[in-house]
Amino acid sequence: MSVSRQTPTLPPKENSLFKDLVAHYETKKYKKGLKCADAILKKFPEHGETLAMKGLTISCMGADKKEHAYELVRAGIKHAIRSHVCWHVYGLLYRGDHNYNEAIKCYRNALRNDKDNLQILRDLSVLQIHMRDVEGFWETRRQLLLQKPVNKGHWLAYAMGAHLRKDYGGALSILGNYEKSVTPSKEPDMNEKNELSEYYLYKVSVLEESGDFETALKELLLHANERRILDKLDIKETQARLLLQLGRTSEAEGLYKALLKTNPEQHEYYRQLERAAGVRHLSALDNGPLDTRQQAAAADLYDDLQKEFPRADAPKRIPLDLLDGEAFRTRLNAYAKPKLVKGVPSLFSDLDSLYRSQDKVNVIEELFGSYVKSLKQDRAFPDTTDKRESPAALLWTLFFYAQHFDKCGKTKLALQYIDEAIAHTPTAIELYSAKARIYKHAGDLAQAAQLTETARQMDLADRCLANRSVQYLLRNGDIDEAIRVVGLFTKEGEDPTANLDEMQCNWFQYASGKAYLKQGKYGRALKKLLSIEKHFKDFVEDQFDFHSYCLRKFTLRAYVRMLRFVDNLHAHPFFARAAKLIIRAYLDLYDNPSLKLDKQHNPELDGLSAEERRKAERKAKKQELASKSKEGDKEKDKEKDKSAKPVDEDPEGKLLLAADPLVEAGRFVETLRRQLPRDLDTLVLAAEYYLRKKKYLLVLQSLKRAASVDASSPSLHIVKARFFTEVQANLGSLNPTVKQVFESESSSLLGGLSLSDYNAAYLKQHASSLPHRAAAAEVLAASSPTEALSVLRVLDSSVVHGSEDFKAVESNLRLIQTRFGAEPAAEYRRVAHQYFPYAIAFAESRPSAEGLTAAVEKLAF
Repeated sequence: MSVSRQTPTLPPKENSLFKDLVAHYETKKYKKGLKCADAILKKFPEHGETLAMKGLTISCMGADKKEHAYELVRAGIKHAIRSHVCWHVYGLLYRGDHNYNEAIKCYRNALRNDKDNLQILRDLSVLQIHMRDVEGFWETRRQLLLQKPVNKGHWLAYAMGAHLRKDYGGALSILGNYEKSVTPSKEPDMNEKNELSEYYLYKVSVLEESGDFETALKELLLHANERRILDKLDIKETQARLLLQLGRTSEAEGLYKALLKTNPEQHEYYRQLERAAGVRHLSALDNGPLDTRQQAAAADLYDDLQKEFPRADAPKRIPLDLLDGEAFRTRLNAYAKPKLVKGVPSLFSDLDSLYRSQDKVNVIEELFGSYVKSLKQDRAFPDTTDKRESPAALLWTLFFYAQHFDKCGKTKLALQYIDEAIAHTPTAIELYSAKARIYKHAGDLAQAAQLTETARQMDLADRCLANRSVQYLLRNGDIDEAIRVVGLFTKEGEDPTANLDEMQCNWFQYASGKAYLKQGKYGRALKKLLSIEKHFKDFVEDQFDFHSYCLRKFTLRAYVRMLRFVDNLHAHPFFARAAKLIIRAYLDLYDNPSLKLDKQHNPELDGLSAEERRKAERKAKKQELASKSKEGDKEKDKEKDKSAKPVDEDPEGKLLLAADPLVEAGRFVETLRRQLPRDLDTLVLAAEYYLRKKKYLLVLQSLKRAASVDASSPSLHIVKARFFTEVQANLGSLNPTVKQVFESESSSLLGGLSLSDYNAAYLKQHASSLPHRAAAAEVLAASSPTEALSVLRVLDSSVVHGSEDFKAVESNLRLIQTRFGAEPAAEYRRVAHQYFPYAIAFAESRPSAEGLTAAVEKLAF
């Protein structure tokens, strides 16, 4: 905190007190600071800088004193409007409340009165880089460098500013001037050596980003040979990467093979080695399937690598993604058998990526089927019948085979093999977790939750099993039981949900928010989901601690990586999934405001008239308030305890429901559009949002972008139809420009057809897909409900291909129930039950084990 040199100055005694006030603030001795401020203000009640410092000190003594703090600082500015101290303090106050734009304005006002103040310039530069005002940061750092050119941090920050604004030539020029101005020590200590090492690696990274790979390589080798760079692994990785960029593949190949000796499980080294060895093209975009020549080269390469690294898994596993046919089968056999003998439960997760190819799926099914048959008959694998295996080999083969059939949508066979595995070894916990997943995919969430709870009871100390049980309970809607189970591993005596929120447990917040949303409890759901947004805000704020630290410690490359990571932080799946649910919830609340009401059923109100019901509800409300008042009196002593946790005053989320749904949804729509510009769900949600806002050009923009991602998407088809129907109904009242753009773009979106013809063509093209048929039926429902129902009711082997269609059938059932009533829905449920006998959604009552077996026999697939 800098002290103003402006007049009028305080007398020596009060000036000394003011310096003490600043010192007490900086050392967090706020009470002593207030005493100094009061002593000055007793004689000089209108001294602006003292008023401002008193306000700043008070702001640190509790959130309830913020308003008074602002009043004092504003009074200080009023009495000393040209004091840089007052404006600086005002900026610090705003910064503490995360209002960075206002803080920057205050700092700029402070600099108008003291343009050379280093402390204010530093604080301003930190806020500018935090807000990603790269141009402002670069200019502020230039001023700091001019003020104090001997400071190494100012040189590096100025160069980084040029780097971040992609002025690579400017950044390299600044770094060159820095090297000329600094004389290195003849005998540098370890700290100085580390700083120099990081500096040279940062300079090489700037050269690499600029595209000057030749100079970057020369610079790297120069400093590596002179032993100025300490990180030997980084030298090799950077050198190999640069050689590959320069097309010097033989040298790069040698380096990557040397790197594999240090870590033979690093998959990135293998990927780059493929390019260096000519298996793939040098272009980083070449990640598709290999042709015959490339497969042969890959087989030779990985055969050599397996000989060189016989104990490593990576050179055995990676070829499974690259090869086809007999070569794939041979290598899969060699890879899988040792895992089954050792009993590696994660083998299926390891091979899960292979299921993108149906040919590989067929090979897996045939190969593991032969394992099961041979192990049952001979206790040996097919090609080694003379070697007897332990009983565990059969167990883990059955375990894998059950997961395989579950992945393929063959629930009957999956349950058959997992039950056989459980009968073989009833104490293997992984088997119950796998069986739970099978039931989850089949639609029986209650049975799945029960099985995960059984697995948890088998090992009460396993936190992972407890978390899995909680996830399944939440999917099944057993929220209270889920909270009880998760509370077994949180702080004793505290509310588990509050403790998990404090620990930023995003998966629990998302799962519980989704569970509340399914129950129609929008307030509670939004409260949980919005807490994820708060966690991500905290992540963004956490970078504040590193802006000065990284420059001081010379960790420049890590700092740049951190800035870029934070720039894309909201593209993280946790945030994206939560944001999409939040947008959907707010759009539902906008379309149907009655959803804000508590839907809990009260049997005491049954049979009452509307007036009697209102009186009873008012009476119940008064009793609830009186009860809360009594509880509040009992808790007064606890609240006095400073260590007591803050009480949640809105557990139901009613305050969140009072907000404007479109305003709140708009925040998340803009964030997702910026972070995930090519995500289909984001673009469809954006189109729905702008349609409700009547911003038709933005709807059109979102639809065109979504069509470029997946033109046949069912959700896009529905929104597209709504858009064209609404715009055509209001064509006469449209702005002429909007009308002109709409007319010019409509033909490209509908292929030159009318909406009805486009929908008919869409249905014909995707006649065998349930989600696409449902989308076409929803469009038809407005004009021809009977025809729409006939489209939806088609449920036979031509559209149902396996248990993977369960969610689509369940969605169709809800659509029929909503639009066409209970009778068609009951008929549809009866037919769906024949294909999905395990799904509770299609059963009138929970089927018995015998009933399930009988129903399974009638499966059409």
